[in-house]
Amino acid sequence: MMTWKTSIRSFIRSHKAASALMIVVAGVALYAYGATRPAAPAVYMVSAATRGELVVSVSGTGQVEANQQLDIKPQTSGTIVSLPVQQGQTVSQGQTIAVLDQKSALLSLAQAKASLASAQANYQKVIQGLTPQDLQVAQLSVQSAQQSMLSAINSAYLQIDNTMRTSIDQFYINPTSFSPQFSLSTSDSSGNGSISFPIPDSGQLLRLSAERKEATAILTSWNTAIDAVDASNATSVLALARSSIQNVSQIKIFFDDIASAINSVSATSAKYQSTLNQFKTTIASARSTVESVATSLSSSQQSLLSAQASYAQQVAPPLSSDVASAQAQIDAAQASLQSAQDAYSNTIISAPFSGQIGTLNFANGYTVASSDVIATLITHEQYAQISLNEVDVAKVRLGQKATLTFDALPDLTMSGTVTQIDSIGTVSSGVVTYNVRIAFDVQNASIKPGMSVSASIITTVAQQALIVPSGAIKMTGNTSVVQVLDGVATGTPITGPVSSATPPRTVMVQTGLSNDSDTQITSGLQEGDLVVTRVVSGSAAITTAPSATSARTSGGGLLGGGRFIGR
Repeated sequence: MMTWKTSIRSFIRSHKAASALMIVVAGVALYAYGATRPAAPAVYMVSAATRGELVVSVSGTGQVEANQQLDIKPQTSGTIVSLPVQQGQTVSQGQTIAVLDQKSALLSLAQAKASLASAQANYQKVIQGLTPQDLQVAQLSVQSAQQSMLSAINSAYLQIDNTMRTSIDQFYINPTSFSPQFSLSTSDSSGNGSISFPIPDSGQLLRLSAERKEATAILTSWNTAIDAVDASNATSVLALARSSIQNVSQIKIFFDDIASAINSVSATSAKYQSTLNQFKTTIASARSTVESVATSLSSSQQSLLSAQASYAQQVAPPLSSDVASAQAQIDAAQASLQSAQDAYSNTIISAPFSGQIGTLNFANGYTVASSDVIATLITHEQYAQISLNEVDVAKVRLGQKATLTFDALPDLTMSGTVTQIDSIGTVSSGVVTYNVRIAFDVQNASIKPGMSVSASIITTVAQQALIVPSGAIKMTGNTSVVQVLDGVATGTPITGPVSSATPPRTVMVQTGLSNDSDTQITSGLQEGDLVVTRVVSGSAAITTAPSATSARTSGGGLLGGGRFIGR
């Protein structure tokens, strides 16, 4: 019996040309379908930015020790001023064993608080600008400088005008007329009329006559400008100041020319020399007056300009560099305050755990160093002693909480408290390590001395922090960025794979605290933003949050490049 496969082979053998044409047509159709088929949406692993508690910790490993006794040592040197325990006394965790002299620590703490308050106030002043009171003071400063400028201008005019009438006009015939004439003369004491002192340079005489006429015009115009000035307008006052300085400068040239003319005259006889000397004294005094007026005007003008510049600087928005500097002052003050608080805390020596005072080695009034053993605390409780590197141990403080796990007891997790930190490290192969002792909050009979223990010491906790997975953050130069996926319509939080035809956008962010898995975002993101943690290969994905079970069940296939099928 001929099957369908046999029939096809027979047809192809008998219709070779037609069969070839059909194969070509089918190939072209398949190619066209592939070229025009819409590209599959990209699939991303995403996580929503959420608010919560971010715990930062340092980790180390070590062994369980049987704590028979513990030497209580101070963290700093000082004089013992209080010793409220006795040998043999039972004490509880946190109970004070000794207090060192706190005067210096309290003073440093008060100074650090004051410095922080000052830095914070300065920051607010930089950000907010002038207070209404400061603004009023700055405005009054400008107004005062304006009034001083006007006073200097009025005084300058009056001095120049008076000098012109009392000192200069004695050298002129009809000084305020249309044609004033310069003339040096005096009455002859012998009754021979007046005696004139001729000027050798006739051109100089004509110039002095013209300059006196010009001086009259200058004084008239100057007086008019003073009467017309708007005393409340700094621009108007400064314009008057500039023209006044120019007027004084021209008058000074005029007085200098008169002095040159008088100095060129010689007395015809000794009896007139005293008169000529008096003329020289008069013009010298007039020139001195002009120079003093010029100096006063320039000084007042500079004061007004300085007051205006200061006012403009004070009312201008703060520069970013000023804000950064003010913030740096706050950061430095906070660090100093933390250091002062630690120094104060170190003056109070407390029992790190409950026990019995075995020995007391000092009494009130003794001075102790950080290497001295003040007391011995006896207990049969166990503790963990772990090793930390020099970077991590700098973040650890007495009293910090820790989470403990044990290799031999994988189902057991315990809490503990840091009770002792080595002040001297151990160097091995160029690496410095420090031993840290962690007291168990609760004793457990399953834990044996010598067991391996891992500790995670909580150093910082940020409440209500905006958190994203650390893997979502990438670095572009010195800038942290994340990719944000928009347009995913869902009413539930998404943590998992999503598909989107729209590529994610790149957003610059500022980061804060971080631990092994998560990072705090201080700016750049909003709660609920979806950040891409990984681009997933595959052709389909769900766009709503899977259940925990389905995510665990199906996630492996997706991460391996398979197809993710949601419920």
